[in-house]
Amino acid sequence: MKRNEITWKSNSGVRRYARTRYRGIDQRLLSLRELAIVKKLLSGIRKEDLTILDVPCGYGRFVPLLSKLCLALVCGDLNIHALSYAKATHKWIRCWVNCDVLNLPFKEASFDVVFDFRLLQHFDSLESVIAVLKEFQRVSKKFILFSIYTESWLHGLVRKFRKRTHRIKMFNKATLRSRLKKAGFKIKAEVGVFPGVHAHTIYLVEKRNE
Repeated sequence: MKRNEITWKSNSGVRRYARTRYRGIDQRLLSLRELAIVKKLLSGIRKEDLTILDVPCGYGRFVPLLSKLCLALVCGDLNIHALSYAKATHKWIRCWVNCDVLNLPFKEASFDVVFDFRLLQHFDSLESVIAVLKEFQRVSKKFILFSIYTESWLHGLVRKFRKRTHRIKMFNKATLRSRLKKAGFKIKAEVGVFPGVHAHTIYLVEKRNE
């Protein structure tokens, strides 16, 4: 199966996911918490002409928030069905790009912030995660805001109890911090969505000037 078909195979599939993904009470609370953290972190970046690349943008969950916090927002995704749905839903955004996170079609230092949410836990190794972050580093002027799953035995137990079948990778925090430093990043913030309960962790990192 091609990578651009892994998540969604049709516009109707994207629409169904967008309507049901955060429908449950626990998932709504999780979503609200994630949105609040992202808003706080981005609001701390003081720049009137802030530019953001949202990749992969998926069905556009963060588009309303991100567009309010920056002067220019560019949304990209490898899946054409996700792009089609998001573009039709958020018509005020003008720039939509079909692109791969491993090979972004942008020049170096094109955006103040590269925003990446709920992608990296689907990669099998820390090496592949760092490869993606290095590409974000190339097109970012200064910041990358991303989320990843860090080790949580309780979250793992809950997933097993609920018989969650989709595979996710949880990474060791200490190892992740070390690799980020070696890759040329300075960690500005590390925020657990629900520390000790949920594995999802949000990072704001800054490019170090060599």
